[in-house]
Amino acid sequence: WVRDVVLADGKVSPKDVDLLHVTDDLDEAVSIMVGARKERAESGPGGGEPPVEPHRSE
Repeated sequence: WVRDVVLADGKVSPKDVDLLHVTDDLDEAVSIMVGARKERAESGPGGGEPPVEPHRSE
C-alpha cells in the first residue's frame, strides 16, 4: 500500500519509504518504537549516556 499508493501519489520520496514501518500488531509497533528510541539515544551526543551536570564552585 505504501509503495503502490503513497509513493505513487508523490506523498513520500522513494528513499523515505524504507524508513516507514506499517503494522497492525501492537507488540510489533511497541518493539519498533522502543528500538528506534534506543538507537536514537545511542547515536546522539554522549552515546546514550545521561548528561553530566557541570561542577559548580562555591
